[in-house]
Amino acid sequence: SKYGHAKNNLLRGFALAALTAIIVALPIGWYFWRNQSDFLAVLDAGVAAGTWEYRDGYYGLPARLSVLTKRSQGTRLAAQKLALARQAIRWLSWIPGVRAIFVTNTVASGWPTPTSDIDLCVVTRHGFLWLTRFCVLATLEFLGVRTHVDDTTDKVCPCFFLSDTSLSLEAVTVTEPDIYLTYWILQTIPVYDPENIHEQFLDANKWTNMYVPNGR
Repeated sequence: SKYGHAKNNLLRGFALAALTAIIVALPIGWYFWRNQSDFLAVLDAGVAAGTWEYRDGYYGLPARLSVLTKRSQGTRLAAQKLALARQAIRWLSWIPGVRAIFVTNTVASGWPTPTSDIDLCVVTRHGFLWLTRFCVLATLEFLGVRTHVDDTTDKVCPCFFLSDTSLSLEAVTVTEPDIYLTYWILQTIPVYDPENIHEQFLDANKWTNMYVPNGR
């Protein structure tokens, strides 16, 4: 079909661009890895010349300073919200059906806003998902930290529950490729994981390697 032909051409174009970038970037990256002081000197010279700007540990183009500001703010907010998540998860870890809890979405990716809540993925023991879900929600409600439509700032939202026997999410992809879900999976942060369920989770979702080969 005309659509399929255009799609194939687009994919070939992306593949060629990626290959070209690798060929160009590898020798440059190797040089700067072996000569890190030279690399830092180039960065400092660029800042002095006004070619790019430095702010809070990040380099960027002068016209894109707002991105540096957002990134710096996001990093600080993510650290604060992750600390709050650990407090809540400490209570949730006592629930018998809970096997692991991951922080997800904006906090995990480092891009939350001041009003963002804290999203969790809860892995439960097989056969106890619904009972565990009820206990998790009841505990968060009792602690006063469960997110609501009109109250999200720094609140906790256990938005995803998985059974420990059904860790693959490939069946729930909504597009091809589902880039959002791919990064959602790869950016999860295991906060409570005494049995290393997170590794099993990533192994069950190796299909993401097709899109992000070096994601792990």
